[in-house]
Order: sequence, then C-alpha cells, then structure tokens
Amino acid sequence: QLWLNEGFATYMGWLAVAKLFPQWPAWEIFQSTTGERARYFDALSTTHPITTELKSSHDINSVFDAVSYSKGASVLRMLAHRLGEDALRKGLKAYLTKHKYRNTETDDLWSALSDASGVDVKAFTDKWVLDAGYPVISVKYSDGKFDVTQERFKLLRSGGGGGAAGAAAATTSTIGSAGGSGQQHWQLAIAVQAGVASAARMFTLYVDTAAATLPEAISSPWFVANAGQAGLYRVLYDEQNLKHIGEAIKRGEIATIDRLGVLSDVFALARAGYVKTTLALSFVCESFVDEQNIAVWQAIDVALGSVLSVFGSDALRARVAALYRKQASIVGWQSADDSDNKKLLRALLLARLVACGEKDVIDVARDKFFKFYEALKTNDTAAANWADDVLPSDLRSLCYAAAVRGASGSDNSAADGYAAVLDVYYKVPMHEAKIRALRALGTTNDAALIDKFLKFLLGPDVRKQDIFYGVWSVAAGAGRDAAWQWLQANFADLEARYGKSLLLLARIVEQATKHGTTAARADEIEAFFAKNPCASAPQAVKQSIESVRIRAAWHERDRDDVAAWAALHESIPQ
Repeated sequence: QLWLNEGFATYMGWLAVAKLFPQWPAWEIFQSTTGERARYFDALSTTHPITTELKSSHDINSVFDAVSYSKGASVLRMLAHRLGEDALRKGLKAYLTKHKYRNTETDDLWSALSDASGVDVKAFTDKWVLDAGYPVISVKYSDGKFDVTQERFKLLRSGGGGGAAGAAAATTSTIGSAGGSGQQHWQLAIAVQAGVASAARMFTLYVDTAAATLPEAISSPWFVANAGQAGLYRVLYDEQNLKHIGEAIKRGEIATIDRLGVLSDVFALARAGYVKTTLALSFVCESFVDEQNIAVWQAIDVALGSVLSVFGSDALRARVAALYRKQASIVGWQSADDSDNKKLLRALLLARLVACGEKDVIDVARDKFFKFYEALKTNDTAAANWADDVLPSDLRSLCYAAAVRGASGSDNSAADGYAAVLDVYYKVPMHEAKIRALRALGTTNDAALIDKFLKFLLGPDVRKQDIFYGVWSVAAGAGRDAAWQWLQANFADLEARYGKSLLLLARIVEQATKHGTTAARADEIEAFFAKNPCASAPQAVKQSIESVRIRAAWHERDRDDVAAWAALHESIPQ
C-alpha cells in the first residue's frame, strides 16, 4: 500500500501547485515529467502492479519507484477527471476524517470516493492498481461512429532485442503481484475533442471491452482522443487523422497539453514498433517548427534525444539541429525582459545545439564560459557565482558542456576546457553548482578525458551520493562503452560502498548499463550479473537489460529508414 502515501502525495503536490499558481503550466509539466515517467516504466515487462506483494526485504527498496509514485499519481489524476473535482474533494474529506490516526488500504479510499460520487470506483480502478501495465488504444472514425480497440502497451512486444537471451528478454518483475484483477481490458473514459476549441465537439467515449463501436457524429476532419491528457494510456491514430492533427497544430488549434500528449504518444509508439520512427520524426519537424512553449519543447527534446541516442549520425544531428535553430534564433542568447518560459526555452535549445556539435553555438558558449571562469579566478564571488551579467545561471550547464567539448579548429581546447570546468568544480561554494560542473565534465567526447573522469568519480573529491550524476553524463554520451567497462571493473568496490543504500547502487547500475543499443550488450549485462548478483538492486538490473533490448530492437527495426530520412531531409519546412 506504499502508493497510498507516495502516489497520493505526488498527485496532491501537483494539484496544489495548479490551484495556487494558475499562471504556471502545472499539468503540462506533470504530463511531460511524472506522467511520461509512469508510462515508460509501466510499459516494461519488468514493471509491477501499484498494489503489490513483497517477497523479500530487497523488494522494499524496489517499490520506491515510478510505479508507486508516478503511476499512482497518474491513476489519481485520471480518477479525478472521471469523478469530477467536487466529488473527489468530498470523498477525500470523508476518507481522511474516517481513517485519521489509522492505517488504511486502497479499498478504503475507493469506498469513500464511491459514496461521494455515485460511481463504482473499485470496478473502474481495480485493473489499474491490481495489474501491471496500461493500454494503447486505437481510435478510428468513419460514417458517424468510432471504432476503439485496446491492448496492453509494451515497449518490447515479443521478447525482442535478439541475441542468445532474446527469448527471455521480457522477464517479469522481481516484485510479486497482488493477485490481479482478472480482467483482460481496462475501463476507459476517453475524452474526445473534434475541431478547434471555439467550435469543438467535446464528448466522452466509455469503453469497458477490448473492442467497441460507438455512434458519435463529428464534422471536423480531425479529432484528439484523451483530450486534456488525463487518461493513462497511449493513443494510436491512423495516419490521415495524425496528418490533420499536425496541420491543426501548425494553425494553433490544439491545446498545449494535447500537443504534448500527441507528440509523446507518437514517439513512444515508434519506439515500440507500432509506427515508423520516420513518421514520428516528420511529424515533429513539420508540425512543431513554430512551437514556443517550454513544456512542449521539453517533450520534443526528450523524444529527439532518445532517437539521437539510438540512431545518432552526423546527418541526423544536423537535421535535428535545424529544428532547434529556428527558435534559438528567435530567443537569442539574452534579453532584459525575458519571461520564465523564454529563459527555460533558451537553455534547452542551446544545450541541444551544443550536444549536436553546432560549432558556432559552441564557440559563443565557450567564450561566455571563459569570461565567467576568469571572474571566478579573481575570487570575486559576487561577480562569478551569481551576477547574470557574467554568465546567467540558466546558461551555465550548457556553457560548461561547450567548454569540455572543445572549440572548432583547436586540438587542445577540450583538455583546456575540462581543466577549467574541473577547477570550477573545486572553486564554487554551493553544492548545486558543483553538481552542474560534475555533470558537464562527463559530457566530453575525448576518450582519454572520459577515462580520467571515471577514475575521478571514485576519488575523495566526489561525494559518494553524487557519483551517479557523473555516471549518467558519461553513459548518455560518448562514454557509453567506457561506463559499462568501468562498472564491471569497479563493481565489487561499488557494491561495498553502496550495497546497503536505499537507491544509490540501483541508480549507478541503471545509468551505466541502460544506454546500450545492441542485443550483444544486453547479453553481456545479463551474463555479468548472473555471475555477480546485485542483491540490493535486482529490479534495476532487470529493467536495464530490458531497456537495452528495447533500444536494440528499435535500432534493428528502423535504422535504415532513419538514415534515409536524415539524408533526404536537409531543411525544415518554413
């Protein structure tokens, strides 16, 4: 019943922010962070039900995860949408009053919400909390009716990923179940918007079977299912409707949260093999060229970052950079009257351009960094650490990364930049500022500097609880293979250091392993941990192996199409 604490607290935190600060895009950010985290981890075969039986003491650590927190919060958000806010508030008040100073179970909450709303909440939610996973729904419209089908959404659909262990790749969770709901489908309340908001038809399709045909006439050429994105599921559109949605996005007719949701769905479906990755790439590059909302751009950046990580090539990086350049040219490097949205957007756009190796952006960023560094060396902390006229805090991470990458046309500048950023790590007094420098050091493309940095992580100058930040930055970039080799060589030491911690060893193992893109790498990881069991993080090991198999299957399936697409699409439609 952990989720009753953690999932509930997560949801209520976002709800409070949305109410207290209505000017902030709270639910859009919830969707792109908490909601997407739930959807990723619960699409693994190694997931577990929200309400789950624990088989060993090590399982206690494993349930402090995205399922208990993020999926729990997402189910509550979906339920709030189903019941209405007034009924939810009334039910929660009755639940908290009746059970104050006592322990509760999930059914106690469902009972209170049912009494308040008149809806059989247990019947609606049992599948969501007693079983692992969530559905992908296919929604098609023709001749005055909607055809809806649903199935469980899995990122690895048939134990794929190849290799000797491919048949066993989709291993089950180390965590037990609560017995399951016995249902083969989910109860769904699908909010649909047909047409632009000012003249839209808004209605709900209620589905409680694996397939349904529902009469509902619309006149718009497009519709969005899961309008408002409260539902915990993916939506698979036919290509014609997706094309119309893309055109409506360009005309500004789709709400922010629905732009974000449609985008996230199409890339998740590409990763799982429901649609081609090139369809998703064309969709974002053609429909979002004028996008300016930071929450949507965060979703774009996550999606394209995943594609680059699996299919990275110079042509693909250039194509992605072209999308970012248009908005980067609009927001520029600095402005006196920036909104929060613009500041965050600038940092995101320029950081990706640095990561894509755009030389002009890297040179400007390096210049800004070294001006900052010179101020820091004077020990003028007021100027060096906090004054925006030296280097705005929101640009520091990307400028550090640019320094570590090196300037164009210089053989030694990467080493010089690495040494300077390392000096920043030692000089800045605030721990948050040290973490920023530490993460940047791991983004170097230089093999010798990568090895030097990995050794540094195990030294006395890095706090033990900070090591996984560095492992992540190395493994997510050019040091993917080096990070895996480092983990194997130092695993005994790492287990001695972190084996009794709640989450640290699991995070280190996850970050050092999950970025592989071949079945052979997945087999290596599986063989290593078969000989060197990770008793405190068995779930992290299984999920990392599955993540690598997902990436390997994705790469094998779509690599030729993506390469051809990147070669042919050299400019962004204007």
